[in-house]
Amino acid sequence: MCVSSPFSEKIEIIFNQYPEYTVSNNSTMFANFIKTAASAFGMKKYPAVLMERIVRYNNDVCVLCLNSGINRNASGCCDECDVFAELLINDTDFAEDVSITIEQFISKTSKEPRNQNTLLQYPAAGITHSLFVLDPSIFSNPDKHLFYGCLIRAFFRTRSVYFRDEQKEFLIRPSFAKFLSEQPNISLDDLNRMSYCWMTCVEASLQLPESRDIIPSFFLNENEIEGYFYHFCDLHPQERMLTVKSHIFRDSDGDICGRFRLEDDREVPRDDRGLALLKGLPVYEMSSDCAGRKGGRVKAILHKSFKEPQPFIDYIWEEKVGQKLAKKTQQEKEQARKEKKERQREEQRQLDRQRREEESALRAARATLVTAVAKIDADLERINHLKELNREVALKNRKIFERKEAEKLAAAAAARHAEKLKQKEAERIKFITKKN
Repeated sequence: MCVSSPFSEKIEIIFNQYPEYTVSNNSTMFANFIKTAASAFGMKKYPAVLMERIVRYNNDVCVLCLNSGINRNASGCCDECDVFAELLINDTDFAEDVSITIEQFISKTSKEPRNQNTLLQYPAAGITHSLFVLDPSIFSNPDKHLFYGCLIRAFFRTRSVYFRDEQKEFLIRPSFAKFLSEQPNISLDDLNRMSYCWMTCVEASLQLPESRDIIPSFFLNENEIEGYFYHFCDLHPQERMLTVKSHIFRDSDGDICGRFRLEDDREVPRDDRGLALLKGLPVYEMSSDCAGRKGGRVKAILHKSFKEPQPFIDYIWEEKVGQKLAKKTQQEKEQARKEKKERQREEQRQLDRQRREEESALRAARATLVTAVAKIDADLERINHLKELNREVALKNRKIFERKEAEKLAAAAAARHAEKLKQKEAERIKFITKKN
């Protein structure tokens, strides 16, 4: 919700045209004159209302919230209401929504019994806005209806913006941020994590079923709209209550913006949770799953009308974790790819080293083989030479052997022949002897 524009030049025109009336700010006649003059200038409803109130109320009274003891801005409002005055004058949609709110909710509620609690529900932009009015007597003064209309419509806008915001942006009250930062052993990351965990209560409230039995966590008080979020975690014995304010402000660029602002997180008596449930307030159960990185975030909503706690679906967290997991998976894949590439490089280096070693061994083997072949050739040549020499000696020895063998055979033949001759001679002699 952002609007930027200087405040109403038409108010200055009225006072410049009729300066004599400025000395009588409380005059009924002057107030009526302002209405008439505004109508003559063709001014819209709410600029005329503001101008009429500027002259009707004392100079130290805000014309919207009616708080006294203030320094008025040009709009006749205090610093906080000045942004509402600018929206009423320059934002037609906002002004029309305020009129509808006053007519449908505030005027109707102001006529209800003073001791009756009031629940305001308004479906718009895909979300039902729920707001609890604890004390309808705050509507007893009709002049403050415009202020409450601005508060309610600004809250609805802020809630719609937060509902659609993918980042779920919010503010932290400076004094609360200072208090948290001064706690022992707390870092900026701890502070951010704690703040985001607390704000899941607001996000979880957007998932509450539409029911008039459920008292919303946001309350309209006499001067502002605050959210009271009862929450607990099984790890901690103490119950807590988070306070969140619907805050309208001008940013550094002068734009009017609405944000939820963390006010504080107070310890409350443990019985308050049962009392809150009994009254119909939702209670938010925080996760103790620190290992799963969900610690401190809402995990379920309790209410007396629920048969069992309603799980809270934290879409923002799941998307972020999904992105982180996807990023982690991508990093793991990239790391695996790098490791695989490094392994391939190492394997290639090993193969190259092995190939070089094999080539070196092959060259050495080839050199050894050449040397061995040369030696073998020399040995073969020497053997052939020896064979040639031995062949001649063998032929000579063979001849000698054969001659000796022949001589032996001849001697044996001669001996056999001599023996035969001897036998024949013996037989001849024997025969002669027998004959004689």
